[in-house]
Amino acid sequence: MRRLLGTLAMCATLLTLAGWADTVKATIDSGTVVGAGNDQINAFKGIPYAAPPVGPSRWRPPAPVHPWAGERQAVDYGSSCAQAGTPAFTPRTSQGAGVGEDCLYLNVWAPAKAADAPVVVWIHGGGNTGGTSAQTFYDGTAFARDGIILVSLNYRLGLFGFFAHPALQSADANFGLLDQIAALTWVKRNIHAFAGDLGKVTVMGESAGGQDILALLAAPAAHGLFARAIIESPGGAWERYPTLSQARESGESIGDKLGAKTAEELRKLPIEAVLKAADSQAIGPILDGALLTETPVHAVLAGHVPAVPILIGSNSGEGSLLPPAVTLANGEVQFTSTEVDKLRSLYGPLDDHALAQAVFRDGLFAAVVRFVAGRWPAPAYLYRFDYVADIMRARRSDAWHGSEIPFVFDTANFAGAADDRKVVNLMHGCWVAFIKEGIPRCSGAPDWPAYRSADDRLMRLTDVPALVPNPAAAPLALMASKLPTNGN
Repeated sequence: MRRLLGTLAMCATLLTLAGWADTVKATIDSGTVVGAGNDQINAFKGIPYAAPPVGPSRWRPPAPVHPWAGERQAVDYGSSCAQAGTPAFTPRTSQGAGVGEDCLYLNVWAPAKAADAPVVVWIHGGGNTGGTSAQTFYDGTAFARDGIILVSLNYRLGLFGFFAHPALQSADANFGLLDQIAALTWVKRNIHAFAGDLGKVTVMGESAGGQDILALLAAPAAHGLFARAIIESPGGAWERYPTLSQARESGESIGDKLGAKTAEELRKLPIEAVLKAADSQAIGPILDGALLTETPVHAVLAGHVPAVPILIGSNSGEGSLLPPAVTLANGEVQFTSTEVDKLRSLYGPLDDHALAQAVFRDGLFAAVVRFVAGRWPAPAYLYRFDYVADIMRARRSDAWHGSEIPFVFDTANFAGAADDRKVVNLMHGCWVAFIKEGIPRCSGAPDWPAYRSADDRLMRLTDVPALVPNPAAAPLALMASKLPTNGN
């Protein structure tokens, strides 16, 4: 599968490198940037949106960029944030293939003749431990072609992004989320330089990016920075964040193992040592009492989220993330023997691993999006992506985690398969319509009403899209009873 995805990524690279002959400039609040363009699209890459969080600035909120004199080249991605190994599917000759702490950069693709263009800000996935905005599938050319400015960004990952320690003497712990807010604030200050409409900013993310958007929706500091949200496959422990005291206890244990007890010693630790220490840590948002005082579950139940339209959903094959040996007895989703018997009767004849995959998919993904959509204070459009690209059908029978991305971004060469092209047009078109209008009106699909719990219907996105009853309604009802609703 990795080889096939690599082939698609290479095709996407060749397609998006063609035709960038013009030099284009934009003046933002920190100076002038020089990008590349053509008669339709301008692209600026590697623009710093915050000062490098290195040395004494490690484990501090992002600081303002130092302005520069003259012109700054913006034709290549900035370095990706520190993580184990090289980020997947990045151009090998790009700075984006390198990793480090000096990584707070963003990229802009804009229509060449934009005027009050809608804006979408992409937050990449990767479990909050990996990933990069430089991944080939995240190229914003197709969105710019269709009149939308796409901004993508890097944010601190792993322990660099989510960490607390008593010696730091600060309540701040969600540095990765603070980076995302800093990038959204940059958009608010600067998107006019690219002819963007501040009233039509959508934030969009997948996997950990989707989880983080749920956290931003629960964070008052992020409210008002975007008017819409697209949340793709936001699984994980979104309903049970560690408290600041728990995070400090964990951080102190890590520091002790690395021989660092003071803030100065912590900030001098080699990058490799911090990365290695994160191997066994669950990484993600923390209830620090500063940025986050409640989880998304609590915020939704309490009505503390902004009333912005959302497009939210998951894929039919999210269980692909589950290692082959995992069953309900030893997996992440725990059930009593009586509940397991009930699930077997609801799902039908499945072996132990297939049952675990189904429960993992529905319990950690489908249940999340259904819960949010059913209680959202504004229109929420619920989907299930259920299409497998022609090149993958010999290996896959359902849509694995993240497989919607090249369809949404229109960044893979699907020209040889008519059904693939049809689904690209559908997915990209639905997303474009939502970004522009707040409603996913899209050619080739039936009318897509906002989700209602009473109906429990969603849009099945495939080569023959249809509004259908939730395909896992009965199991999801059982799983909902396992969901903590006390906000922690």
